[in-house]
Amino acid sequence: MSKAKQKGRPNGQPQQRTPVVEAREFVQKSQQAQQSKRHDHQTKVLEEQALQPSARVQRAAYNRWKKSLECRKESKLGSDNLQQIWTEGYSLLETGSGELHARLLADLVDEKTGGPFIIRRTILTSASHNDRAHRLALYEALLKVVTHPVLVNHPTAPNDHLALLYTIIGEEDGAKGIKWLTKLTGLFDRKQRFVQIRSLVHLTAKALEQLLDQYPPLKHDNRSSALRNVLNTFSGAGAPHVAKKTHDTNGPATHGTAATIGNIHKDHAPQLPHRTKQPQLVIPIPGAMPGGRHDNDFPAISDIQILPTYGEIMSQRMEYLPTTDFTQESFHKDIRKRYIDTLFRLYRHNTFSAVKDFLREQLADNPTENLTNSSHSELGRNGLAHFYAAATIQKVDVSLDKGIMCTISFLQLPHLRKLSQADQAKWWVNSSRLEPGKLLVMVVSSLEGRRRLLYLVVGDEYLERHQSKKFKEMMSGMRPRVQVKLARETELDINLLNELHVAQAKGHLFELCGLIPQAYEPTLTNIQRMSNDNSLVFQKWIIPSKTAQQDRTVPPPKYARKQGFVYKLDCITKEKQPNGLKLNPNKSPKGDDLIALQKATGLNASQAQALVAALSQEFVQIQGPPGTGKTYVGLQIVKVLVEHKTTCKLSPIFIVCETNHALDQFGEHIVEAGIDNVVRVGSRSKSKLLEKHNFNLMRKQRTTKGEKNARSMVSAQIQGALSMARRCLGLIHQAMAGRPAWPLLKTFLSSKYPRIYRQLQPDDAEGFTLVGDPILNWLGQRPSETNHLHYPRLIGKADTNILSLTVNEKWALVLHWLDRLVQDQTKSMMGYLQKAQSLRQDLARLNQEINCRILRNVDIVLMTTSRLAHDNEMLRKLKPKVIICEEAAEVMEPRMMAVFIPGVEHLIQIGDHQQLRPLVQNSMQFSMESKVGKHYQLDRSLFERRATGEPGMKPLPVIQLNEQQRMPPEISALIRNNVYKDLQDGSRVMDRPMVVGLRERLYWWDHDHEEGTGLNAAQSMSYINSVEVAMTTALVRHLVRQGVYEGKDIAILTPYAGQLLKLQAALDEHFEVVLSERDEERLAAQGFDKTNKITDSEIQTQTLLPSGKMQMAEPIRLATVDGFQGEQAKVIIISLVRSNKKSQVGFLKLKNRINVLLSRVQHGMYLIGNAATFPAVDMWKDVYRQISARKAAGPSMPLCCPRHPNTPIYCTSPEDFASVSPEGGCTLNCADRLPVCGHPCPNKCHSEMLHKAVICPKPCPRVRKTCKHACPRVCGIECGKCMVIVNGIELPCGHTKDKLLCYELLELESVLCRVKVDKQVPACGHTVTVDCCTDVSSDRFLCEGRCDALLPCKHKCQGTCRLCQRYDEEKRVTVEHKACGICKPDTWGLGDIERKLAFVDGQLRQSSDVANADTAKQLFLGRKPEGGDEDKTPHGSPPQDRYESCQKLLALCQQTQERIIAHDSLTTAMDGLSLDQGSQPQAQADAQNPRASTVQLDLLAAKLVEHKVQEVVLRDKFRLSVKLDEESKVGTTADADLQRSVDSLQQTGTTLLNDCDKAKVSRLTFIATVLCARVDLMHLLYDHCLRPNDEVTERLKGIFKIFVKAQQFCHGSSKEDADLRRCLHEVFRFKRRPVEKLTLKEVVEAIGEAPVVVRV
Repeated sequence: MSKAKQKGRPNGQPQQRTPVVEAREFVQKSQQAQQSKRHDHQTKVLEEQALQPSARVQRAAYNRWKKSLECRKESKLGSDNLQQIWTEGYSLLETGSGELHARLLADLVDEKTGGPFIIRRTILTSASHNDRAHRLALYEALLKVVTHPVLVNHPTAPNDHLALLYTIIGEEDGAKGIKWLTKLTGLFDRKQRFVQIRSLVHLTAKALEQLLDQYPPLKHDNRSSALRNVLNTFSGAGAPHVAKKTHDTNGPATHGTAATIGNIHKDHAPQLPHRTKQPQLVIPIPGAMPGGRHDNDFPAISDIQILPTYGEIMSQRMEYLPTTDFTQESFHKDIRKRYIDTLFRLYRHNTFSAVKDFLREQLADNPTENLTNSSHSELGRNGLAHFYAAATIQKVDVSLDKGIMCTISFLQLPHLRKLSQADQAKWWVNSSRLEPGKLLVMVVSSLEGRRRLLYLVVGDEYLERHQSKKFKEMMSGMRPRVQVKLARETELDINLLNELHVAQAKGHLFELCGLIPQAYEPTLTNIQRMSNDNSLVFQKWIIPSKTAQQDRTVPPPKYARKQGFVYKLDCITKEKQPNGLKLNPNKSPKGDDLIALQKATGLNASQAQALVAALSQEFVQIQGPPGTGKTYVGLQIVKVLVEHKTTCKLSPIFIVCETNHALDQFGEHIVEAGIDNVVRVGSRSKSKLLEKHNFNLMRKQRTTKGEKNARSMVSAQIQGALSMARRCLGLIHQAMAGRPAWPLLKTFLSSKYPRIYRQLQPDDAEGFTLVGDPILNWLGQRPSETNHLHYPRLIGKADTNILSLTVNEKWALVLHWLDRLVQDQTKSMMGYLQKAQSLRQDLARLNQEINCRILRNVDIVLMTTSRLAHDNEMLRKLKPKVIICEEAAEVMEPRMMAVFIPGVEHLIQIGDHQQLRPLVQNSMQFSMESKVGKHYQLDRSLFERRATGEPGMKPLPVIQLNEQQRMPPEISALIRNNVYKDLQDGSRVMDRPMVVGLRERLYWWDHDHEEGTGLNAAQSMSYINSVEVAMTTALVRHLVRQGVYEGKDIAILTPYAGQLLKLQAALDEHFEVVLSERDEERLAAQGFDKTNKITDSEIQTQTLLPSGKMQMAEPIRLATVDGFQGEQAKVIIISLVRSNKKSQVGFLKLKNRINVLLSRVQHGMYLIGNAATFPAVDMWKDVYRQISARKAAGPSMPLCCPRHPNTPIYCTSPEDFASVSPEGGCTLNCADRLPVCGHPCPNKCHSEMLHKAVICPKPCPRVRKTCKHACPRVCGIECGKCMVIVNGIELPCGHTKDKLLCYELLELESVLCRVKVDKQVPACGHTVTVDCCTDVSSDRFLCEGRCDALLPCKHKCQGTCRLCQRYDEEKRVTVEHKACGICKPDTWGLGDIERKLAFVDGQLRQSSDVANADTAKQLFLGRKPEGGDEDKTPHGSPPQDRYESCQKLLALCQQTQERIIAHDSLTTAMDGLSLDQGSQPQAQADAQNPRASTVQLDLLAAKLVEHKVQEVVLRDKFRLSVKLDEESKVGTTADADLQRSVDSLQQTGTTLLNDCDKAKVSRLTFIATVLCARVDLMHLLYDHCLRPNDEVTERLKGIFKIFVKAQQFCHGSSKEDADLRRCLHEVFRFKRRPVEKLTLKEVVEAIGEAPVVVRV
């Protein structure tokens, strides 16, 4: 370290950089930077003000410009008009004030003012105008405004406004903005004047920079890169001329332009460590060993952290990835350890390799990069990460049940900012974004400029989003908030979390799509646990042995090897056998035995062999080709094993699947077979049949009281530890904030430095207590800089006398204490957190014991592989003997490791390795189909590996089922010839019905329309074909119109996610469509958001087919090929998508995927695709050959009318369906008569379903029995009631009524007679005029007559009869009069008047805020705007006489005063008649009767309310006057009118103030004082705006003296006067600012908003 750096540090001690020091320095530097920025801006504003015209002229110019934005007529928005708007806007930016700049920016993004409309219109005109010069001039004028420095760098304008401005330019994804800039840049010409082209290039570069900041995904887009290259070309071409031509010219220099473009490159494409942007593939190196590459590379996998570390991410060395070829050398000598080590490293790299490449780019050192945005890597561009800008940690807390939790806020997504908060909340509710459990990464820059990362997990507080009001509230607005928790509670992460929270540092928040810790962490943790075991079950069958030749004869399971043991198979026989059906697992059955087994059970030969093998081998693999009944065989195996659960002690038997959907299907088959003692473990089951078998429900029912108490005790201990951790966390935050205080340091000093503590404690020896905080009193004012001194010397000096330290030494010592406090509290908090974690483990063990007790009494346990790994520790205690794995060929081998639980004796795998393989994320690295992937083969399941064999291991025998009962023979032949040579067709498929509405069961519709790519960034890696979407939609509609097929009978398959979403959007117009659970999960993992519906104008089905959804019992299934494995449907429609001249078929080149695609059908299959693209693949070539041989391929789809089968119908395009088969039949007329009326059907040939729905259009021939009027409806609609109008009908009451409907004559008693008659009310005796039909004797009748009853005070009741009389439960009349309105003082209604006044004031304020100069003129005169100006005042503005409501309120105030006086006179007269007072002196009477003073207070209160009404009118006129043009005649009139109003109000206020002083009521005096003072303050500022003079300061001092007087009266106020104190505080806030800095509007609004409520 240099001497300069050691200066101020005695003994050369280095500075200790702890989290609190870093956080404190970060906060200080941020504050200094902000202060410096504000100071520079204020200085610039002051310099500009000397050159600016008067404020009134600026406001007038601004009002004219704002009015020009309101134009919506195209005739008035030519290029000249638009250019004038932007020129005037630029002039305002050059000359206006900071407040005006902020308002201008707000107007540009406000739809109400018309700013966005003008921007879009300008962009459209500049891009399409015929004249090149006009286009460039308009382009330049717009860019000058939107890139102006005062808008881009405005210190007070909201950042959201700037973001919205560029969102308007770029629209949804920014691409249109880039396209516009590129198009206009194409007009640049080097022959132009150099100054002009230089200015255009510079402005374009600045606009591009802002667009890229707003749309991070575009930073690596080819279009933005091409635009940067063009700008660089123009900038470089102009550089040599700078010195000669532009020395004294205005505008940006070429050097600045080049710098701007350079910054775009540097800021938005940061240089990464020495690696290519494309991830490099790792090839295994012979002799390589793990360890030493980075901080997370160790030979032992148990030492490796699950999540990637910083050193691992930034490492430039390639990872150690061992090969799965066991014949290759390895550093592991133990083959078992090598096997476990290999699977762990490969699975972890597959999970995190793309994430590490992405994070490496984000963590690249680049201190100059803007912290509000981030550059996206390939991961982000492919939709594998969602980005949230300007993320900050708002709150950190310790939850008593979940540990450390925090709240993160971020900027709202750009496309949601224009929406209302309700629509924003709806979007988030329907979105898959930020779902519970997802992994987040927050990337921030530390004080030294180095990037740091923090792993977080979305909390599960809002699992049911649509039901959570709190979630909707948190996710709406400009800064949504999300609850998260640390992914790992390490001390390093906790310190970083606290540092970021205290400093309120902004960073980048990334949601890593498809990464959910609960999905991958249990598997990796389980493999690490297995690495410490000494043995591996079934090792002989899964790992090669070098010592002995492998034995391919698999013995029976251990429990079945007992002497004399046999399986009893009576539970699966059709009929009871005389001697019972048995199977000896230790002997191979003979041919006759197998035949007998088939006859007894109904199994075919291959199924019987599979059953025998499953029961006779401890490690068995059963291959089930499509439709061969492997699930049925598995169910028979389960039945047999459950039958022997007691004799062999097998309970529970575990059944495992990879997906929840497959597990639910198998579980439903088991329950339907009569096995009821089943448990479904996991919370993601969607099966209603398995709801009552859910393990959580069973655990609640079967947990004993003692177990519940034990859990409660441990939970209480956990909460206690976390409560102490929360206390420590609070102290840490206070200390890291750098705000010392005695309560914070008291305990610390008493324990660490008792001598200093005794000197600082506030209680001295004589018993006095010092006022204030002892620490702050001792410290004094904080110095600007604090040096780091020799702390031991300072502590020794402070021990002697704390007063001997200098201010700098005091602060240095206190900051050292805070640092030590943070360290101590962090250590304590970690101890409590570790204690809580240890207690959680105790609670987990207790729960495991409870779970084991419950599960031991269960027959079947259903689990997914992830759950099996998660609960592996519990299963080790449970020690199951039998595990059955369904769909085993889809399980990745590392996930399959979960089944190798010590103690397992029997493993049955059922699957088909010739269908889909396990899905790997890094296919180039690990797929068997890639050159590099052959070294690792991670997508090869254990099932396939042992079925096909490998170097060093011969294949194990596999039992293959060979009789399929699903596909018709012509379809099964497609896969028989290419995949399953021995596959046979069962008897049930020989008579499959033909598909109704189509002539062929199997057909390939051939076309030559080329494929396309996705519509947005997230779909860029997916292919689409719009013609196939249209054809598929038309074909589905045709099938549904047949009336034969339900939604579940039809399925649409496609290999690509992009096409899947386009099909969903097209089909959703007509049907209910459902995606498979697997597809939804994979779409979310790939960044496809389910809230983003895709539309495409190329799809023509909406114009060809009627709109409206068809009602179906179940939705139509739509899936990718991978998402439909294990499913089947009667009719399958396949969209192949790929259509190109290069014969590239993509996903569909794999035989496994083709096999799945062609084997899902039961009745008919229809392929839609370009046949010329697929012959490059051998299997597709053979498939097309077979289809062509049947003459079932071509450009015309043959339809078949079920009613006219001999009519030829062909569709060569989607449009043909509407013409050749308009209603699902043919073009002939329907020959059947309508079933109801027997008329001929008027429609074309159609199905029975549509025929029943036809409405006969002929006139109705029916005659009603109730009348002889003809029915006006058509024949197909029921006649209903007769609606003919009749007149002159006599009612039962004797009155005559006209215009009755005919059907009403049937019940004349129900017709209401509205003739007015006089009736006497029995209850009260009043005579009332009511309708004839009104029953005045009813309990529900309310009499409106005056009550007029005498009250006890001798006054008449002012209420009505209905208000004073009530009926009790027994329908007896009870009378309850209201209080007398004359005698009751609190009914004067002053509070109601004030509430009404507040409402009127709000209306006036709203209308004046949006008014321009012309509108202000009309409003000032108290009139409604003239002519076409009605739209310039908001809805709800005052009536035509602007102050009519105020006049009414003034009248009410005067009436109230009159009532108070009248009441006082009457009461005085009554008192004069009293004999009790006799001849007492008047003074004594007044003293005994306080009524006189009460009346005086009531009158003063009423006068103050009246004064407030007048002040509201005056304040509104002040607002309007500042908007009037200086040249306006009204402006002069306004000055005079305001002066008169002010004089009158000041005189009234002075009188009121004197009266309140005399009344000696401090509150009323305070109110009157505030009313007078704020009128004077508004008048002063208004006068100062018009006529600046030297008297302002003196007048202002006088006004503030009045407020000081008011403050004296406020000191003794009560809690009810909080609003008055706020008003006073708001006024005194202005006292600290120079009057030149005040504007009339902000003073009027501030003191007008502060309530001054009159309450006596």
